[in-house]
Amino acid sequence: MDVVVLIAPASSKMDMPVKKNAKLTLNEQDTLVHAIDSAMEVQDRNQFNAWIGGPFRDLLPHRDAVCVELDDGARVRSVECIGMGGAAPVQRLATEQHAIALVQAHAASEKFPLILEGDALHSVGGAISADGPQRAFSALIHCTRFLSGAAYFFVLFDIPDETEPRSHYVLKLLSSHLKMALSRVIALPASPGARPQVTDREKEILLLMRQGRTNQEISAALGISPLTLKSHVRKIYRKLDVHSREEAVSRGLGPVMVPLN
Repeated sequence: MDVVVLIAPASSKMDMPVKKNAKLTLNEQDTLVHAIDSAMEVQDRNQFNAWIGGPFRDLLPHRDAVCVELDDGARVRSVECIGMGGAAPVQRLATEQHAIALVQAHAASEKFPLILEGDALHSVGGAISADGPQRAFSALIHCTRFLSGAAYFFVLFDIPDETEPRSHYVLKLLSSHLKMALSRVIALPASPGARPQVTDREKEILLLMRQGRTNQEISAALGISPLTLKSHVRKIYRKLDVHSREEAVSRGLGPVMVPLN
């Protein structure tokens, strides 16, 4: 007769007990099951936005959310604002930069999910709205790491105080499903012959690139800092899936039309 011995794995720092007030109600458990189930059905950007604005936000109320991917050298590989399609470009860019700063400052932490408030949050800068400076009151960060060395950090700004303990728990449960759904959307190929849409600001930058202007000349012409220009260029390259100025100009603006004599 075979004897099967079950050995419980040793606990680790990441095995954080769920606080009593972090447990989900029956309705929240139903919403969680629905969120996980519907995340697996997300196949395009519209479905993803509907999922973020529905089950995900129902369980995790927040103002803005950002996914920051770091490679095995802790360098930023990609940044994606989540559910901010209607926000002004300046707000999306500032939110991305704030999230990147938070992730880089806390990437080595072993205590995820991590909530930051007060000085711990504002010491690395505040989010900016389209109408001017706007401080974030809190930021919830969780990290999902892979054997390849890549790490995905999800930063949620302004979690309501009353949902904070529960939000830690729910983000841990949903982060892998969020990552998989987001990856499927980002990986979608563009429609044949379709040109990715660039913003008016990005078009201005591409037009100046076409004229052969240097980064210093472009930032001076647009009245923005070199760092802000660098962020714009990085987003253009990522959006157009290119690696050079020439490719960016061609894909973003189309080929130069030379009139026939």
